[in-house]
Amino acid sequence: MKSSTLGIGLGLDAYSSKPSYKDKFCPLKAKEIIKEIVERQIGPEDKYQGRNNTNVNPFPLAIAEEVRAALKEGHANRYKIMVQVVVGEKLGQGVRMGSKCFWDEETDNAAWFSYSNDFMFCVVSVFASYLY
Repeated sequence: MKSSTLGIGLGLDAYSSKPSYKDKFCPLKAKEIIKEIVERQIGPEDKYQGRNNTNVNPFPLAIAEEVRAALKEGHANRYKIMVQVVVGEKLGQGVRMGSKCFWDEETDNAAWFSYSNDFMFCVVSVFASYLY
């Protein structure tokens, strides 16, 4: 058997600077996971009707932690998952959100999901950054 000087002591997959196609962060799959978690956490539409701020405060944190854990399971390789959750009461106002990121467009990606009912809105933003 012939040995190569380039492969001595290293496996073929010893180091990869970019994820394989099947390991890349998929925004469509992430959006489905986010949707399922948000709809389960919010529950029936009348669950938060007439509640004050103190009852809703732990709600965004619970969603963010669950979304991050679920996405980290699917992308346990070298992705850093960042989750931002915005929850607000619907009082006829408009809301605008924006974000800026510096990233590698070949490996990094993002997903968003918006939920709204008669009483409240919830916007979940997820950013996945590949760690080289």
